[in-house]
Amino acid sequence: MNPEERTEVIEQYLKQYRKTLEPERIRRLSDAEQTSNPLYLSALLEELRIFGIYEELDNRINHYLKAKTIDVLYEKILERLETDYEKERPAWYVIQ
Repeated sequence: MNPEERTEVIEQYLKQYRKTLEPERIRRLSDAEQTSNPLYLSALLEELRIFGIYEELDNRINHYLKAKTIDVLYEKILERLETDYEKERPAWYVIQ
């Protein structure tokens, strides 16, 4: 996908959830080379959609965009899941 297509995908994806991003944030996402991969872009958008601290959104975008491949992005997503759920259910992912 080219940057214009990515911009459209970003806007339409977030619109489904009645969410938006400022034009500068959309541009940062659409200009990132790794977001040309549709799987990368959709995983990133889902992570941003559920992120709940608006004041930290730029840091979160930077954190995920440091992942230059889909594999590294999914590692970051899994780390986030482990951190989120470890608080409530220690070792929830360990098979007993």
